[in-house]
Amino acid sequence: MRSLCYIILIGLSIACASKQQVDLGESTSNIYISGGAEKYFLPNLPLWANFSSAGNCFRKTPIRYLNFENISASYDLSYRKMLHMQHMINRKLYAYKSSTGSEQLSPRDEAYIFNNAYQQALGGSYDFRVPQFKKISVLWIDTYLNNPGRVKGLLSRADISQGFPILLSHCLSAYELEELAVKYKWDELGVKYLSADMLSIYDTKSKRVPSFSMHLNSILPHKDITVFGVYQSAEIRGKFKFVKIK
Repeated sequence: MRSLCYIILIGLSIACASKQQVDLGESTSNIYISGGAEKYFLPNLPLWANFSSAGNCFRKTPIRYLNFENISASYDLSYRKMLHMQHMINRKLYAYKSSTGSEQLSPRDEAYIFNNAYQQALGGSYDFRVPQFKKISVLWIDTYLNNPGRVKGLLSRADISQGFPILLSHCLSAYELEELAVKYKWDELGVKYLSADMLSIYDTKSKRVPSFSMHLNSILPHKDITVFGVYQSAEIRGKFKFVKIK
């Protein structure tokens, strides 16, 4: 009798262990094991810090900025590729949130978007395509956001129309800038866009600097660039001619 009880207890223990193994297998299928993409992002900016002193504006759309130091250490990407990668990641994040209606991405989805943008940047396939024209006219529009109707007239100025037109904003994300261009028909003039997604707190050597900026010659290599604005912005860096708009 005692032997029979012992055999029954052993059988129950094996059954419980098997059940635990099955449950464990089912639960681990839903566990995300990080691939380390988190270290390539800077911490999210709080709303009160998501602003541009040059543009004198608070940004409505949160932007995910990349840690260029960590990325260059792991992947040895150039400043230009990392800037385009950051731009593409933010476009993909915006598209994902718009299609799903969700403001929060899972770590798995964010890592997928990061790796997808990395592969594109590595192959030189960017969302922002450099114009084939030698002369480029960059119009900084942030001072006109309260009067956007004026921008189309400025694009028709003789000096601005001499170069391929690019609208630049420190205040607007890529999609915000594009939507505004459609609303006011700037897109009909064939313009391109440099948005706040292309700002960084790193210089061209991936060294941290005190403020956000973009280096135009890295984005528009071998171009003759003229920047037009009400005043010159320290956040726009590189070698270019500046023309003050009165």
